[in-house]
Amino acid sequence: MGLQYRYQLYFKREHTWDVLQAVTEIAESHDPPTVIHFPGYERFFPFEGMQTMHKIFHYDDAQMTFALTCLFPEDEAIVDFLKDRGDEIYYLSPLQGILEWRIPLHTVYLTIYQENAFRSFPDLVLFSFDTTGSLMSLLFDESPSIRETFTGFLERHQGICGVLNREANGGEVYWLKGKRLSMKILDPFMLPDEIEFMLNDQLWKVD
Repeated sequence: MGLQYRYQLYFKREHTWDVLQAVTEIAESHDPPTVIHFPGYERFFPFEGMQTMHKIFHYDDAQMTFALTCLFPEDEAIVDFLKDRGDEIYYLSPLQGILEWRIPLHTVYLTIYQENAFRSFPDLVLFSFDTTGSLMSLLFDESPSIRETFTGFLERHQGICGVLNREANGGEVYWLKGKRLSMKILDPFMLPDEIEFMLNDQLWKVD
């Protein structure tokens, strides 16, 4: 079994649906959209839902998965990855206020975890952007453009924490409560408060 690195983005739970809608900033819209059922009404999100056994998505599902084509500004790592994979490289116009041309990259799986069997985070929601295997995992690890895209998304949407999960190789915290950083952690599933406590403890020891 190959590598499956992922970018894990934590947000406040009350921002879940606004953040999901905002994923259109970094991913192409999909038609038809996915329907999520809320009490007494429905909301439509322009992403391909990975539904099994004709499952209907509900607002309180423990987890929901979507298949995305993500959009990243060009860098050498992305271009080399697509050429090696045999994909045709095409470009999309920049977003307003952003100069770089963007390259579509598929498939990236987005899983929203509102509950987790191993860790409890009742006030948070986890958006996990997952790779499809070893080559894309290495791309996630090596591409400055991909790192900056997820960091900027956290910054714009009041993200709490961002972790690059390298599986057995631990994780790297690159965003924590409004600050950019680069801190290695052994357990990539550490929660933001645990990471903050560890960071503060390390700073205290240095002093």
